[in-house]
Amino acid sequence: MTEAQTTFDQVLKGARNLGVLVITGRLWPPKAGALWIGDQSLAELLAPHALGNMVALGIIAGGPGWAYVQAGTRPLDAAQITQLRQLAAEAGGTVYLGRLQVLTPARWLVQRGLALADGDPQSTLEAARASGWPADFDDDPVLFLDDQPIYHLLARENVGRNMTLVIGVLAADG
Repeated sequence: MTEAQTTFDQVLKGARNLGVLVITGRLWPPKAGALWIGDQSLAELLAPHALGNMVALGIIAGGPGWAYVQAGTRPLDAAQITQLRQLAAEAGGTVYLGRLQVLTPARWLVQRGLALADGDPQSTLEAARASGWPADFDDDPVLFLDDQPIYHLLARENVGRNMTLVIGVLAADG
């Protein structure tokens, strides 16, 4: 008698075949701007694999409910991005493309070519908010995909407490 594969099993298998990173587990509310999976921040989990790179980020609600990381660092070409999109869609998720980075209000301003406030963190935060820094974050490092906080993308996908991320660095950027 064979066991039926769960959606999560299919995601893991597909991600393994693509050679991409999988992070799954219980998502904790942001603390000082950082998202947590188990006892590690999401930025810490992504740092050696994808931070600073153009990535395909698959966000899927659900997963096993415990923290799990499946390593994968193979760069994705256009056909593999299409496969990742299909894998995520079959599991009820969405794939976003963009640069994965940790930003502070000061870095936010610099990226936009705006002058930093005169060393006053409150003035820097106010200037960053005036140029689009999300109002729900203070002067803490926040994980972004381009100009969208990952937390907002997770909320858009309505992931709840358990979620699965499938992350591949784009070959043109790798």
